Amino acid sequence: MTENLAVDQVNILLVDDDTRNLTALAAVLEDPDYNLVLAESGEEALNHLLKSTFAVIILDVMMPGMDGFELARLIKSRKKTENTPIIFLTAFHTDEQDIFQGYDLGAFDYLIKPAHPQILRAKVSVFANLHRKRLAEKRQYQHLLRLASGGDKESSLPEWSDEYRKILQSYIAKLRAGKTIVESPLEPLVPKLLKQRVKTAEILATHMEVVKAATQAASQTEAQVFTDYAKTCLLELLGRLVDQSDTGG
Repeated sequence: MTENLAVDQVNILLVDDDTRNLTALAAVLEDPDYNLVLAESGEEALNHLLKSTFAVIILDVMMPGMDGFELARLIKSRKKTENTPIIFLTAFHTDEQDIFQGYDLGAFDYLIKPAHPQILRAKVSVFANLHRKRLAEKRQYQHLLRLASGGDKESSLPEWSDEYRKILQSYIAKLRAGKTIVESPLEPLVPKLLKQRVKTAEILATHMEVVKAATQAASQTEAQVFTDYAKTCLLELLGRLVDQSDTGG
């Protein structure tokens, strides 16, 4: 099991104090798209988590020393790993209180040992694909920001920037209120940008200025939420502009 992460591979951490269980899990999940990292203790798992990012963690509940619950608590307490999905593996006799404790600690799922191979592969595949998508979006966003940093910067923001800011703020407010949004709020902005022949560099520069202004007085958590959503909006906006340009819309 190599520690190197290939371009299309994702890391998956398997944690169990029983070597036989680890070998069986690795055999079930063996796939060229996965880099399986094995740990026989909570301490060993934490060491791997310090070095690498994982798409999902398959975690045995009952382990000597640091058990699965304690390890999960530490994982969720770290900024770098707090959103890493955890699937607990538990013995058949585990009571409901333990299961509830696992969910309270951020477990995404529970599987009873021995886990059904097809079910385990299906669940891991979902998290691996989500992780791969997030990595692709992150690389794309970083690339766009590099492009923007080399573009011409205007001393003042264009007229449409205010509309863009309002779209971002309105949309995130609706998300926080738990409202379901069917139609993209960016739709009305697309034809305006196409008509004005706005360049990608200007969109990127404006995006960064809008996000900077909107998060200047926000808390760290609020700023991160807004920035993450704004990143998704930016990618969607650029995608729609490309689509409309290709179709002559």
